[in-house]
This record gives sequence, structure tokens and C-alpha cells, in this order.
Amino acid sequence: PLILLFIISFTFLLKNYRPTLLLSIFATVLIYFNIECSLYPFLLSYQPASQVGNRIIALEPSKKEIFTYKLPSSKRSYSFYSKRLMKPLFDKMKFYKIINIEDSRLVLVPADYLEDMKNFLGDQMTFEVLESHPSYKVATPKINFFFQKERSLITKDILLVRVRKKMDLRSGMYISK
Repeated sequence: PLILLFIISFTFLLKNYRPTLLLSIFATVLIYFNIECSLYPFLLSYQPASQVGNRIIALEPSKKEIFTYKLPSSKRSYSFYSKRLMKPLFDKMKFYKIINIEDSRLVLVPADYLEDMKNFLGDQMTFEVLESHPSYKVATPKINFFFQKERSLITKDILLVRVRKKMDLRSGMYISK
């Protein structure tokens, strides 16, 4: 951007254009450069999909899907970075069958819906929150996001949860339904 600014400035000076036009172009480029270098990386820090995706790959390297619970489909980047398909939890009986075979699976869930997921899957499962990341839709930022005191009110936490079958402590066997 700075090289482009220099070329435009030099061209305008050679052609004797008004300084106000040159000043407005300079201000526009300066604002764009500031947004590009400071604001945009800050916004991207509230899109944790790449970190979560890498963690999913490390924890479940051979799986072909990642389960989600009430995660909006606009969060497709989790699927991209984890290199697997997103599979929403709609049918708990199918999930029970998978858990009976594989012992545990990872589930992505918004923090607001963790208790709802626990109620949905029932008391024969244990839930271990592995990670929590603040998330925000940076494509359409609101002015409140830039105020540190209000940011926590509009960001949502995304949880990476390990779901396992509950073990019967007396027998050492997993409880099956």
C-alpha cells in the first residue's frame, strides 16, 4: 500500500492536481493500512477454527467426522480446519452406537448449549470440556465489539468436549443402555 501511495502521489504532483485530492487519497490509504495491519489480525483472533481444528486432528487423527451440537452451519470453518465432515447430533441412538464402538468422541458445542447437550444425551455419558474459545462473527463486526468492557457480552464461547460412556465403578464395566 505504501508503494502504491508513493506512485499515486508522484503522479498527482507531476500533473499538478489539487493537494486536497492527494491528501484524501493519502488518508484513505493510511486508514486502510492501519486496518490491514492492526484491526484485522485482532478480529481474526476471535475465529478459533484453525486452533480447534488442529486440536481435533491431534486428538482424533483417524476420524472422518466431527460431531456438533447446536453449532450453526455458518461455522463451517471448523470442518475445513479439522479436515473432516461436521455431523450434527440429532439422533442420540446413533451416537450411542458410535460411542459403544469407539468409547469416546469429540463434540463441538456452544457454551450456552452444554447443559442442553448433557440433558439430550442423558446420564449414561460423561462430559469433559477440553477447550473453550471465545468466538465472534467478524464478517459483520458491531461497534460494541471494539469496547473491551462490552466484548465479553457479545462473544460466544465454543467448547470442545470429549463425550464418553459412563463407567460403573463397582464392576469396572461401561454402562450400556
